[in-house]
This record gives sequence, C-alpha cells and structure tokens, in this order.
Amino acid sequence: MSKEKRPHKIHVKMAIVPEASSTSKASQIFDMQHFQHTLNTAHVCSDGRLEFSADVLPSVGLFHQNVLRCTKCNTETPMTNFPVIYPFESKQQEPNQRLILAAATTGVGYRAIKTVMSSLPLSIQSEKSFLHQLHKHYDGLHNFTQQHFEQIIKKIKSRNNHRSEIMDTTVSIDGTWKRRGHISNFGIVYVIDVQSGLCIDYEVLSLFCEACIMKQSKLSRTKFLKWYKKHKSFCNKNYDGTSKSMEKEAFEAIKYYYVEQYQQQEQQRIYLGQGTDHSENDESSEGGVHSEDDESAEGNVHSEDGDYYEGDHQLQDDSVPSKLIVVKEDCINHVGKRVMKYLLDLKRDKTRRISTTKEASTSSTSTASKKESTKQQLLGDNKKWGSGAGRMTNNMMKKLSNSYGLAIRQVSSLSSGKELNEALDTMQKACLAAFYHYIKTSDNNEEEQHKYCPKTDDSWCFYQQTKMSKDKNNNVKQKKKHDFLDPIFREILQPIILKLTCKSLLRRCLRGITQNSNESLNSIVWSILSKSKHHEFRSVRGSAAPAAMLFNSGSSILIDYFNEFDVSKPLFEHLITKDRKRINNSSHNSEQRQKRIEQKGSDRQNAITAKHDLKDYNPGAFDL
Repeated sequence: MSKEKRPHKIHVKMAIVPEASSTSKASQIFDMQHFQHTLNTAHVCSDGRLEFSADVLPSVGLFHQNVLRCTKCNTETPMTNFPVIYPFESKQQEPNQRLILAAATTGVGYRAIKTVMSSLPLSIQSEKSFLHQLHKHYDGLHNFTQQHFEQIIKKIKSRNNHRSEIMDTTVSIDGTWKRRGHISNFGIVYVIDVQSGLCIDYEVLSLFCEACIMKQSKLSRTKFLKWYKKHKSFCNKNYDGTSKSMEKEAFEAIKYYYVEQYQQQEQQRIYLGQGTDHSENDESSEGGVHSEDDESAEGNVHSEDGDYYEGDHQLQDDSVPSKLIVVKEDCINHVGKRVMKYLLDLKRDKTRRISTTKEASTSSTSTASKKESTKQQLLGDNKKWGSGAGRMTNNMMKKLSNSYGLAIRQVSSLSSGKELNEALDTMQKACLAAFYHYIKTSDNNEEEQHKYCPKTDDSWCFYQQTKMSKDKNNNVKQKKKHDFLDPIFREILQPIILKLTCKSLLRRCLRGITQNSNESLNSIVWSILSKSKHHEFRSVRGSAAPAAMLFNSGSSILIDYFNEFDVSKPLFEHLITKDRKRINNSSHNSEQRQKRIEQKGSDRQNAITAKHDLKDYNPGAFDL
C-alpha cells in the first residue's frame, strides 16, 4: 500500500495566511525640485483647488505618472515623480536608471532589491527588464574603465618621459576564479603596474557561453551551426582549456607578443627599403631576460601543482632585442608556500599503507590460505615518517616552510645594488641553509650540517653563533635532538631542495616582488560579486570593471560615471566618506604593522643579548 503524499510544509503555511493581511498601500519617490516646479506651474482656478490623482497610467518601475486636477474646471496637469526622459517609449527613466546603476556598482541582485523595495512599499521593474538594463550598465562600466586605463597609462609614460608605444615596465599579474579552486567557468586576470601600484588592465576568461548552450539544446546541429556563424563574433566563450591553466596560458599568449610586433615592423621597413637599425642597446633591463652564460643551465622546472618555471632563453635571431620578451617573475609569498605543498605531497606518499600477505590455516580443511592486510610503510631507516624524535612532524614541516620563505624575503631585500651572480649565490646559500640546518648528516658532522648558515656572531644558527663568538665560554644553549631531522631525510628531501634552490627559480625572486596588490584587488571584485550565486559573462566582466576603478581611485571615481545624472549631496558625501574611511584604515594598519616589526626586532635583540649574558645572580657575587 503506497503512502499518501504529504503536502509541503510551505503549502500548509500558505493555506492559512489570510488574504486580508495585505493592503493596497503604495509609495512613490519624488524629485523635490521637479515636484515643486510642477506644483507651482499647475493650473488652478481662483475659487478651485488642486486634486492629486496617483498612477493615472501604469507605473514603470519606480517611475510614476500622476496628474494634478483643478476641481473647478477639471483641467489636468501631468505630474510625474521625476522629469521625463524622451522618447518615453524607448528610454529608461531616471529613477530606474539610478536603481540599476546602484545594483551594477554594488553587486546587489534583483531579488534582494525587490525585497527592500516591496517592504517600503515601492514598485520595481520586472526581472527581465531589470536584467536587460543591468547588462547595458555592465557594458558601460567596462568601456568607462578602459578609458580610465588609457589615462593611467598615459600618465605612467609621461612620468617616465617615454613617448613610444612600447615601454619597459614591471607588472604584477594574478588570476582569480568565480568559484573557489580551479573548477570555475570564469576567471579574471588583473594587470597592476608595480611602480605606481595601479591596475592598468584586466581580462575575463570564459569557458562557456550561455547563449550557445541554450541554442544547442533547442536547435538541430545544422540550424545551430547556421546560427553560430552570426553569433561567433559576440560569443562569450573566449578560452579553451582548463581553469587551472588559465594563468599559464595568459602568460604564454603575451610572452613573445612584443617580439612579434618588432619583427613585423622590421619586415615592413625592409619591404619599404629602409633597412634595419641594429644600434639599439640589447642589454636586458632590470628584471629582464639574461643570456645563457648567466648560469641558466638549470633549464625548465615543472612543479607538480601545475606551476611552470621557465628557464632563461636567448633569441635565435640576434637582431631582435631580448628585452622585448615578457619575463615572468615570481611572488615570493607564493614561492615560500610551495615548500609546505611539496612536503604534504611527500607525507601522503610516505605514510600510505601498503598491503601485506599472511599465511592463515583453517581448522576444518587443514589447508593454508592467504589473508591480505595492510600496514604503514617505513622509510629507509626502518622508521616511520613522523611521530617521534628526528622525524618529520607537522611542526618541523612548518619550520622548513617558514625558514625558506624568510630566507627569500631577507635576501631579496638585501640584493639591491649587488651583481646578479653575487645576489644569486647569497640567496641560494640562504635557501640551502633553511633546509640543511634542520637535517643531521649520517656521521653527525655539525660542520657539514651548518655550512650554509650565516657565519656571524649574531647568526640565527646556534652552531655558527657559538663558533664565531669571541668568548668560548658563552652560554649559548644547544638545540635539542628532536629539533633536527634524521639523516634519511637528506636523501628524501634532496629533489625538493634542488628544485627550490635552483638559480633559474631564485632569479625571479631577487627583487622581492609580491602579489599583495592583486590579492587586495581580487577581494574587492568578489565583495561586489558573490561567489555563491550564479552569474554570466557580462555580469562578471561588469563587476571586474568597478572593482578596478575602486582599487585605483576609490569610490569617488564613480562620481564621474554618475555624471549623466545630478550627483546628489547624500551620494557625494557617501562616496567621499567611504574613501576617507579607507585612507584612515590603511594608515592605522601601516602603523600597527610597523609597531609589530619594531617589537619583533626588539625581542630578537633582547634574546641575543640574554644569550651572551654570562653573569649569574648569586649571593655575594658582586663587589659592592
């Protein structure tokens, strides 16, 4: 016997809600200047009065058509709540424009706006009409932002006294995805000029087109191909591949772009009989391409997480300036985190359980059978990966990761002004020290273990500090045995150490460039556009545009975009207040960060002083 279908709990609630609980109360928003002008010029007889009739014609969203009627002669004066924008049939009226523009710059969706409006109570456009106009504003914001970028680039060139079309500069590029992880259909790549800290371009990459998907489900293949020929130039899909490879593909697309432009110009000059000028200096600029004799023999390095580190290359055609190649440098924050990623991969591999086979006999048949079981594998020294003195604990993994990242940061800040090879040698030794300092040798040779550590009196390495100290009877405490890894880990970690300390990788970390600005910009775009809701290509691109403008110039730049309307005093004060708050927060955070840095430096100095303090507090130990 089948069970009777139970009604949904919401249906039960809807059935008991009385229809009388709703009222016919309605509200309108008025432009007061327009209201006063209409009221002052409305016709009214001397012995009559004005009578207000609301919504004599259907309202269009927030735009209402009312009349003022003279009670004496019945003369009607049209009274809209905002000035009419003609032609009325094809133009969106001002209150609806303002509402949709606010939605476009804040990311508030239609349903949220309708909830607010209906609670006031105010009318709103249909969702179809709202989204149609919203996408127009998204396109307008994108175009406005491109003009904003052009102005910034002109200022950057003017500041550097550079008039040609191609300018040698350093930019920070980072991708962010609509969904968390590398499973998104949309990705945004922002380009930030490192010197000025301003965003100068962005690109939205899309793996699919909603229009194409809808048409494919409705049309036959022949009809779809016919439709697609007209749609191709408007198709939102502009990327083929995986989300994980977006950043790599973006870099590969522009790497030789300027080389190709140069070669085309040279071919045109040769065709016109002007010849080729080889007098241009072909030396690589700061952070540029270096020739193969600059120890680029490390070649290409591919990491398991999909990151790609390309070794240096030299153009086959010596007539092409090598500085035209776009060279990739690495964010030192991201490089530092790779140690932990590699160690976690190793841990998964070295701690997985392996199958074992045992002989088991049954009493009933007296025959032997094989029983499979598993056990945790052991390393080459017949010990487990972790959970003991000298093993790779989680705390030790953090130490290795933090030490490597700290070594890169410290050396990159000190490498300014040094020769390339000298700076690379210093960074390589510092990175090697970050690993080998924590790993004992097979013969317990401390000199070999700490040979890369700084050899100074104030060295962070206790061994070198003890060795270099003038007072041989110092009170420097030795590290405990469990602070060092067993010798087996020298062999296990050797591939990772070679990969992370090769000069082809470290060369791109010398200037200590980070992508902190990109991370800040990424947080702005997703504060406008929610990651938890569905959006299409134009929505993502339209939200990326105001995010870039807000990052560059603050909220007040929206005043320029709002110039098609009269910017009200409340709107002006709101935008300026947001910028002032942002400036104050930035100043406060900088002050707090500087205080933390000074405090850490003071604590470190006090710790070093305490280690060298040999005096003991004993009764009668002081001559008074």
